Amino acid sequence: MAWEQRANSGGRYYYRVRRDGDNVTKEYFGCGAAAKQAAAEDLRIRQRRQQDYAHWLQMSAQLDDASDPGQQLAFAAGLLTHATLLVCGFYRDKNYHWRRRM
Repeated sequence: MAWEQRANSGGRYYYRVRRDGDNVTKEYFGCGAAAKQAAAEDLRIRQRRQQDYAHWLQMSAQLDDASDPGQQLAFAAGLLTHATLLVCGFYRDKNYHWRRRM
């Protein structure tokens, strides 16, 4: 999606590039009103995608912040369980199973 300058004519022409797997095709719009309309449409689509992506990043950051206290709680609970089992005479064998000392 770009305006291309052609050396032989000196004009600017608008092309819309589409990819379908490995195939790349260019759709020609010329240099008139249809080209300007296609360029404006592509710009609106590009801006909308950028807004959607920025919104997605913001929501992702909020979810990461919300899950952080849960991760801290899970770590603290695991640490407390580990300490309690050690104090009660348990140990971990080579497969990390808890065993009671006899």
